Amino acid sequence: MTPNRALDIRSLGKARRLRRLFSSYSQRTIIVPLDDGLIFGPFNGLQNLGNVTSKLKGSAANAVLAFPGTLRAQADDLQELGWIVNLTASTVRSTHTHKILVGTAEQAVRASADAIAVHVNITDKHEGDMLRNLGQMVRECEQFQLPVVAIMYPRRWSGDGDDNYEKLKSDNAEEYAKLIAHACRIGVELGADLIKTQYSGDPESFQTVVRAANGIPVVIAGGPLVERSLAIQRAKEAIAAGAAGVSFGRNIYQRNDIRQFLKDLSDVVHSQSMEN
Repeated sequence: MTPNRALDIRSLGKARRLRRLFSSYSQRTIIVPLDDGLIFGPFNGLQNLGNVTSKLKGSAANAVLAFPGTLRAQADDLQELGWIVNLTASTVRSTHTHKILVGTAEQAVRASADAIAVHVNITDKHEGDMLRNLGQMVRECEQFQLPVVAIMYPRRWSGDGDDNYEKLKSDNAEEYAKLIAHACRIGVELGADLIKTQYSGDPESFQTVVRAANGIPVVIAGGPLVERSLAIQRAKEAIAAGAAGVSFGRNIYQRNDIRQFLKDLSDVVHSQSMEN
């Protein structure tokens, strides 16, 4: 057996797991994060997880991102979707921007994960600790051929709460896009297989973000609930700019028509011809 062939076989496990997160038709993805129950508490649509996960069963979603407890409790509803286990956590009851490790790659494998997620808030005073977390988990996941999703946000603690650079976004959209692009490149350089980040606000600037990822798939976060048409438009623009999909949580499970919204979102994300 040649060395190159051996390498292909060793990397096959990661490739197979990564494919479970994407549509085989479009090679894009709709990821539904259900981890806000830990972060914000069991409110705002996540009071009863079963009500949400029952609507994800057989829906247009491709994968879920959650903590092990949710995946274990709702396994029957979620078993047909890709599973991304979040291994970093914080809550709004403390310093929300400081994410700490709460699990290991081995635990994620035992929980039937297809991938793990590590959250890093770039520019926060604890950025270094979070970068160390990402590097450590990439190394651990190599042992199990487990893909790593890096959640790379420009975000810092301001003293009054999260600073998500909304003022920079409105005052200087170009600099905001550069900040997101840098955050994505950090995740790529440390070995992530998929990047989740903020949408820069327009397709032209988001092309800069996608290029910064150097071929690694990028999906956009949804953030707080917005008007249906705006959420769909953001998804359409991101896909037109080269994004590999979306990771919408509140913009899915806080709606009354979860299944229909996912179908409408799927029509945009998985379309083979996008208009700019």
